[in-house]
Amino acid sequence: MLYSHQEESIFIQIDQNTYDEMINEGLLWPQIETGGMLFGNIIEEEQNLVIKIQRTYIPSSEDCIREAAYFEIEPEFAKMILSQESLKYLGNWHKHPGYGGPSQGDRRQIQDFFGNNPHLDFVLTFILNFHSDAFIEPIIETYFRTDENLNSGHSFLTRYIPQSNLIFIPSQLDEPKPIIQTSGIPNALISRIKQELVNLFDHLSSIEEIQEFPGQTPDEKVISFPYTVLIQQEKVNILILISFPPEFPKGKIYFDISSEDMSKDITFKTHPAETLTDLELVSPFLEVLKSDIEHDIPVLLEKPLWRVMREKL
Repeated sequence: MLYSHQEESIFIQIDQNTYDEMINEGLLWPQIETGGMLFGNIIEEEQNLVIKIQRTYIPSSEDCIREAAYFEIEPEFAKMILSQESLKYLGNWHKHPGYGGPSQGDRRQIQDFFGNNPHLDFVLTFILNFHSDAFIEPIIETYFRTDENLNSGHSFLTRYIPQSNLIFIPSQLDEPKPIIQTSGIPNALISRIKQELVNLFDHLSSIEEIQEFPGQTPDEKVISFPYTVLIQQEKVNILILISFPPEFPKGKIYFDISSEDMSKDITFKTHPAETLTDLELVSPFLEVLKSDIEHDIPVLLEKPLWRVMREKL
């Protein structure tokens, strides 16, 4: 049985890219908890139990609750991922801003997990404890169901995994992370775009400066972020809007500049949505966008509005 293994015989193998994705997500939220779902496989060997973490899915802001001492994934997001991911669900990971863990709240969530999932007998928690941006301590515990009386308070055993049993595996470049498709653009792709925008634009200090909201239909998603442009030696504050079509990956992505109150906007570029169907395409996609913003928007805003509108016709 799985729970017969002791701490010293349980090993966690994690894909390096997956671990890096978790670290980068944690860095985006200073003093705020964040996290995601973990998928992979469990291999029971003669002496050891090997838990292989191969992928993580990080929810967008609309699919989770992020607070200073609390993180929760919305059930509908979890159900959607679980229904379409082929790998085994292993548990969740989340960030702690320096106070160790797991907390009593984390333990209650494990109790609830076994109560709500009587068909499952294993789950893990993977905490990244951010003492600072440079000192990040992984804290891993595995939990095994041992008692069907879920109200007893003793329905699972806990095994703390020593850091010496955490093994990093080089990522397989020929096994790209799949995108879970939903109506409209997938949440995983939106999350990656937000992360890359923060990395690319120096004036964006955190992902919280990027707003996300529905467009004209629920499946059309729009993200916006502030931008300052110099026009005739005067600073003008605007918003950059990126609109993703409800039929994604079909249709077009629209790039607009908008006034701060969003009462006026002008489309300055469109992009075929079908060319953004892979997470690896996000960085080059946004690098081209940044170049267009820096070059085209100052030129566009120098023109009288009537001339801009005539050129659009």
